[in-house]
Amino acid sequence: MSWGLATQHPDLIEKTVLINPMVTDPIRHFLPKELKFFFAIPLNLKSVYVMLSTPMGRAFLKRSAQIFRDERSEGNVSVETLKGRKLQFVAHMIHHFAWILRSEDWAYWHTRLYTYRGECRLIFDEKDLLFDQAAYRHFANHIGCEDVVILTGAGHLAIKTQPEEVSRLIREFLSESVAA
Repeated sequence: MSWGLATQHPDLIEKTVLINPMVTDPIRHFLPKELKFFFAIPLNLKSVYVMLSTPMGRAFLKRSAQIFRDERSEGNVSVETLKGRKLQFVAHMIHHFAWILRSEDWAYWHTRLYTYRGECRLIFDEKDLLFDQAAYRHFANHIGCEDVVILTGAGHLAIKTQPEEVSRLIREFLSESVAA
């Protein structure tokens, strides 16, 4: 959302800090094959629910939990055994997110990002489980972001796993602009 807003309204946003951002055309860049499969194929809600009930679906849920971790349980919830209404809720979320990913005009954003040249800092983990370094570096290059910080041991949710370090990096970046 932040890079979308910055490209749409560069007059309002002088600096942007991107932490593990969604890269353009994300399905193509997802590392886990399970995510590529579930988000690339246009399944209706009932089909998503049925797929999640299969061994492959349970593997998808387990892999997703490794990447995104449940905020309250630190990822210790056994998501691969979800059933009934909880599984229906998860299926609905996945179906909706997949629809958003497939419906977005990534070519439009790809073009818009070439024209964005605001100051930015991109922060990501060296072993992010969702996107690899090449995807993040390509994205940074695409938007003209030369200030790239690579963390170690933060995972995909760096703001949660290393909040002090991320906060320090944000403060440092913002104070540089004030001094300038």
